[in-house]
Amino acid sequence: TFFHKNLDDDAPSWMTARSLRHRDHTNRYPILDSLATVVWFVQRGALEFHVPQWRYGARGKHLAPDRVVIDLDPDAGIALTTVAEVAFTVREALAEEGIEAIPVTSGSQGIHVYGALDGTRSSDEVTEWVRDLAHRVADAKSSTVTATMSAATRNGKVLIDWSQNRASKSTVAPYSLRGRVRPWVACPRTWEELGESTLSQLEHHEVLDLLADRGDP
Repeated sequence: TFFHKNLDDDAPSWMTARSLRHRDHTNRYPILDSLATVVWFVQRGALEFHVPQWRYGARGKHLAPDRVVIDLDPDAGIALTTVAEVAFTVREALAEEGIEAIPVTSGSQGIHVYGALDGTRSSDEVTEWVRDLAHRVADAKSSTVTATMSAATRNGKVLIDWSQNRASKSTVAPYSLRGRVRPWVACPRTWEELGESTLSQLEHHEVLDLLADRGDP
C-alpha cells in the first residue's frame, strides 16, 4: 500500500482541486464534492481518504477549522478498551470547554475524538489550545498517557496526538476504509459502544449493519 498527496496530472478537467502551500512545496489536492469524483478514485483502487479539519470557501479561500480532532494513538499491545478509557477523559476535558465530543474508532489501532468549533480561531490557535488540553490530560493520567511527540515517552502509553489540527495535517475521514489487506473502517461510534468490553475496530459490513440499526452519530 502507499499514499499519494498530489493529484495526478491525468485527473479529469472537471474534477475540483485546490492548492495548498506547505513549508517547502505546494500540493494540489482533490476535493471530493461529487459522486463522479468518488467513482474516479474507486476506479483507481483508492481505499483511504484523509482530510484536514478546515474547508476551502467557495472561491478557494482557506477557512478557519470548524472542528477539532484528538488522535489517541496507543503503543503496541495496548487494548482498544484502554484507549477508550482515555477517550472518556478527553470527552470530559472537552465538555469543560463547552464542546460535545464524538468518538471514532480509527480503523487502525486507536480512537479519534471530534468536536465542533465555531470557526473563529485559526488552525495555529486551535493547535495550541489542543496541545495544552492534551498535556493537562496526560499530567492527570501520567502512568498511561503521554502528550509528548517522542518515541522515548511512548513505551506502554497512549499518545494524545494534538498535532493533527495543524493546517498542513490531515486525518483519515470518518467512514473511510483503511489501506489494509483486510480493511477496517474509521467508524463514528456512540459513547455507549465505546464503553463496551467487546469494543473493537469494525469491517465495512459491520459498519453498514450499525448504520442500519442506529443511524449516524
